[in-house]
Amino acid sequence: MSMREPQRKRKVMWRDHRGGMSMREPQRKRKVMWRTVRKALNSARPEPGEKLPVRATALDPYSR
Repeated sequence: MSMREPQRKRKVMWRDHRGGMSMREPQRKRKVMWRTVRKALNSARPEPGEKLPVRATALDPYSR
């Protein structure tokens, strides 16, 4: 399972519920526990993915 797979499942559960599915249908359809469904549906939006590393800017050599 890739790192993005759980995030993708949450996004699909959220969309399905907004489309009219009950709370239990995504649980059966996606084969996840009810806590996972509740966590996905209670979030205002899907959780963000992995964070990007901090990079140096082009102006760093000129800063004090």
